[in-house]
Amino acid sequence: MTEIELDGHKYRIGKLPAKAQFHIARRLLPLLSSLSDLTGGEAKALEAIGRAIGALSDAEADYVLFGLLRAVSRRIEGGGWSAVVAGEASLAYDDINMMTMLKLAGEVFRENLGDFLGGLPPALAGQQ
Repeated sequence: MTEIELDGHKYRIGKLPAKAQFHIARRLLPLLSSLSDLTGGEAKALEAIGRAIGALSDAEADYVLFGLLRAVSRRIEGGGWSAVVAGEASLAYDDINMMTMLKLAGEVFRENLGDFLGGLPPALAGQQ
């Protein structure tokens, strides 16, 4: 389990069940496979990611995003931890903005589905 701090809050990145990992990965496989053959640098990779994510239906995008975020909890006053996701596809905290939400989802992806990162350009895989 990994802990990170974003926007003044501590978050814990947990493990996703194998079944959830599978279903998230299968929705992202077209995106990852299109990036594995990509040449031309980070700009081309970002363009390809934008097209692939844009092609997802809202339901598929919510499934992936909130499926990843289900593995995240946030430190609360008193020292406990509380889930970041409330219900099917909503955040438990109003102060989480889009960039924080995407960073958290990216951390869960790296932690749980890191095996799929081999096909990403190094800059997008968090390697420099």
